[in-house]
Amino acid sequence: MPKTLISEKVKHFVFEHIDSVELLEVLLFFRQHKDKSWNSDSIAHEFRSSGNSVSTRLDTLKSIGFIEEDSLQIGHCRYKHGDADTETMLEELAEVYKLRKQKILELIFSPLKKGRHFANAFLVKPLKVEKDQEDSDG
Repeated sequence: MPKTLISEKVKHFVFEHIDSVELLEVLLFFRQHKDKSWNSDSIAHEFRSSGNSVSTRLDTLKSIGFIEEDSLQIGHCRYKHGDADTETMLEELAEVYKLRKQKILELIFSPLKKGRHFANAFLVKPLKVEKDQEDSDG
């Protein structure tokens, strides 16, 4: 794929899962240091960020399956290898972020993304109400 294009897989991943530059950079950091485990304080030190902010990012990365608790060190996490397609997509993401950072930033801060999240906030209650009504009807 030419370096000037971003695949649909990368666009979709960033649009769906990456809500901040810090989250992306923590993910890429873990991927770059696959054989080491880290805790929120050590990551915060590396990024000169707050421990609370990094802790939130680690929770997000755990929830979407990119890092996992280190069974040998309490409170530490390590990169969780994905399938070949995921690893290829992340490799492309890292390369594009290195060469064309602005394009990835545009995806992270896309007005469409913010609009979708805003619209989805209004869908939660009506969908739940409809399901509750179906349960009481049946």
